Amino acid sequence: MQNSNYISDDSAFKETLKQVDRTKKGQFIQLTTMQNHMPYLTNDYQNTIKVSGDLTKNSKSELETYTQGINFTDKALKRFISEINKIDKKITVVFLRGSSTIRL
Repeated sequence: MQNSNYISDDSAFKETLKQVDRTKKGQFIQLTTMQNHMPYLTNDYQNTIKVSGDLTKNSKSELETYTQGINFTDKALKRFISEINKIDKKITVVFLRGSSTIRL
């Protein structure tokens, strides 16, 4: 995604949908995404979200990159759930958020 070295959440969700479609049988799929994993480098994304406050320039940049990544994840997750809802079989999605938070 953009300049990040990690696979985007959107791509990971699309691959998961392909796996769901491969069989009519039940399956257990565990997906761990990497898009919003540290480090939060200034050039990872074209940040459209700007932050202000009493932070160093580096901290602001990291927070903008982190927030931009979360914004991309929100949009990808919305599309993923929309696609899951169109599938004609019972599917349970459990979403757990990890601990890759920014350190300011």
